Amino acid sequence: MKRVYSGIILMLTLLITVTGLNQSIAATKVNLSKDEVYKISKEATIYGYPTVEFYRIMYQQAVNTSDPQFKAPFNQIKSIAEAAGPKDSGIQTINADTPYSYLWLDLRDDAAVITIPKIEKNRYYSAQIIDSYTYDVDYLGTRKDGNDGGKFLIAGPKWNGQVPAGIKRVVKVNTDFIYVLFRTQLLSEKDLPNVAKIQAGYKVQTLNEYLGKTVDKKAAVINWPPISKENEFKPENFYNYLNTMLQYMPEYADEKGLRAEFAKIGIVPGKAFDMSGMTPDQQKAMAQGIQDALKEIQTKLEASPDSKGFFGSKETLKNNYMMKSMAAMGGLFGNVEEEAMYIFYLKGSDGVVYDTGKNNYILHFDKDKLPPVKAFWSITMYEKNSYAMVENPLNRYLVNSAMIPDFKKDKNGGIDIYIQKTSPGKNLESNWLPAPDGEFYMVLRAYLPEDTLINGSWQKPELQINKK
Repeated sequence: MKRVYSGIILMLTLLITVTGLNQSIAATKVNLSKDEVYKISKEATIYGYPTVEFYRIMYQQAVNTSDPQFKAPFNQIKSIAEAAGPKDSGIQTINADTPYSYLWLDLRDDAAVITIPKIEKNRYYSAQIIDSYTYDVDYLGTRKDGNDGGKFLIAGPKWNGQVPAGIKRVVKVNTDFIYVLFRTQLLSEKDLPNVAKIQAGYKVQTLNEYLGKTVDKKAAVINWPPISKENEFKPENFYNYLNTMLQYMPEYADEKGLRAEFAKIGIVPGKAFDMSGMTPDQQKAMAQGIQDALKEIQTKLEASPDSKGFFGSKETLKNNYMMKSMAAMGGLFGNVEEEAMYIFYLKGSDGVVYDTGKNNYILHFDKDKLPPVKAFWSITMYEKNSYAMVENPLNRYLVNSAMIPDFKKDKNGGIDIYIQKTSPGKNLESNWLPAPDGEFYMVLRAYLPEDTLINGSWQKPELQINKK
C-alpha cells in the first residue's frame, strides 16, 4: 500500500512538473472585502498587463504552430525578408520599416550564443532583447556594437558559467523566457534580397552547441494555456496567464510586498488561478478591477504626445508600471528612446480623433525641419481601434526619409503629405499616405534620434484639415 501511495505522489509530482502549474485541490477562500479585491485586481492588472501581452505574442509565435502568426519554436530564428503589413496583426502598431527576424529563447537549461554578420555601414540594424516583464534589457546592433558583427552570449537568471573565447559581449537577463527582435533596415523595395542575405547571417546556438558539447535537457515540458485576444481579459484567464509566466520571472527584491498583496487574491507563481473560493461580489469586483485598469491605461496612452519614458530597463523605468502598460498597449516591444523615438498622431489639438469619414488632412514639413535623426524616419498609418495597418490601393503603409527624393516639393522646398482615403490625384500620389475609411492614427518613428528630438526642442508639425 505504501508503494502504491508513493507511486500516486510521484505521478502527481510529474503532472505538476509537466504542466508548469500547481493545480490546487481546493480553492482558497479570499478573506477580503470586495473593495480590497477591486483595488488589488486593478493594481495587479496594471502590473501584469505587459507580461500577459508578452505571453500572448509568445504563444502565437513560438508555441501554437497552427496560429497564422507562428514564427518558429523556441531557440530558433525565423526571418521574414519583407516589410510588415496588414496581415501582421499579432503585435499592435508593428512597423513597416525594418523586416523582422524573430527569436524566442528558453534559457532554463542553457545560455545562448547569437551570431551577427558584418553589415554595411550605411544600414541600421538591431537585436532588441526583451524579458518577460517587457523590460528592454539590452541591444545588439548599430548603436551599441557597430556593424562589424560578432558573437554575443545571452544568459538567463540561473546561468553562472564561464564565458568562452570569441564572445564579444555578454547580456544577462532576469527571466527564463525572453524575446530577441531583430530589425534590419530596408533601403528600398529593390533592397529585399540584400536584407534576406543579412538575415541569413543571424544565427543562434545554445552555449553547449557553440562549444561542441551536448547538454541534458532538465527543464520540464510546459503545457502552455491557450490565449487569444478574445479570452485574454476574463479574470480566470488573465490571472492564470500571469501565474504561468511569473514562475519563470524571479522576484525582484523591491517587489516582494507587491507580490504578497497579489497573492491575497490568488496571484501566485505557478499556481492555477481559481475564482471559486470568492463570493459573487468579490468575483464581480475582480472583473471590474481589470476593466477599469485597462480603461485607465488607454486614457493615459491617448493623452501622451510621444513615447518618451515608455520603454526601458528596470533601472530606467523605476517601477513605473502604468508607463510600462501604456507602452505595451500602444506599441508592444517598442524601443528605448536612444534607439528610436515614437511621435504619436492620435488626435488634433482640439481633442478630436482624426477621421477620414469627416476630413482629408495635410502634414507639412518645412525644408529644414524634417525629423532630426542619425539613421532614418518614417510615418506609418494605422486603423484607430485595431492598432493595425489596413489594405489600400497603393499597398503603401508609410512614408519615410528614403522617399524624400520622390516627394513633390513646394516652392520653398517643403513637403506636403496628403492623409486621406482616396487619391489626391495622380500627380500628387507620390506624397499620399493612404488612410483607412474612418478613424485612424499615425506614428512618426525616428531611428537613432538626434538630441534635439530626444530633449523636445524639435517639435512635430501638426496635422491640418485640408480644406481644398
